Amino acid sequence: MAVLRLDELNINSRRSLPFEVFFGEMELTEEQKRNRIRAAELFDEMMLALMYDIDLHREMSIPIDAAAMADQLYQSYLEQLTALSVVLDLYLIGYAQKFAESVIETTEKYANDPWFLSEDRAVMIAENEANAVYGHEEFEDAIREGYTTKIWVTMKDKRVRETHREVDEHEIPIDEPFAVGGSLLLYPKDETYDPDPEETVNCRCTIRFGGRMASPLEETA
Repeated sequence: MAVLRLDELNINSRRSLPFEVFFGEMELTEEQKRNRIRAAELFDEMMLALMYDIDLHREMSIPIDAAAMADQLYQSYLEQLTALSVVLDLYLIGYAQKFAESVIETTEKYANDPWFLSEDRAVMIAENEANAVYGHEEFEDAIREGYTTKIWVTMKDKRVRETHREVDEHEIPIDEPFAVGGSLLLYPKDETYDPDPEETVNCRCTIRFGGRMASPLEETA
């Protein structure tokens, strides 16, 4: 799961930007930016509440029940998706559970590192989760709407990973995965094929869809 490596790769980072700036730089429609900003705000609140709870347990010397806390975070994640009117399909339900388990695992693993109860960590996780959730929803929507191809789109700046630059503007059938480095991704941040977190953590890439087939209703209109 990428969350573990997300934390390990970002330890001591101080890169936090306002969500409007972070998502504003990505190649997204205004609606997509608004969706991600709203999602990031909710995920940020969720993470800060978790961190406050963990910190309170430590201050009062109350043992942390990792399994119970992971289940609580899992339920909270699903609540955020419901608040965002995101379709809770099997992929997102499974993803949310793995996310919760990984967050609690890493928090315990680095219990003595203050970064793991910091606002910076909450912000970075929020950004990643907003992109992960809406990347999935937009991909599923494109399939339902009849698109048949997809194009990987990078930010085309110096921060883009070489492996992502290699697939930039590549067009493939919508149901096939991109070969990104040594990983397979249906879209940026996809976890279907258990990719290397190096290819998903902090990714700012997007997808452009093409080859749309008209529905029977559109053909007769």
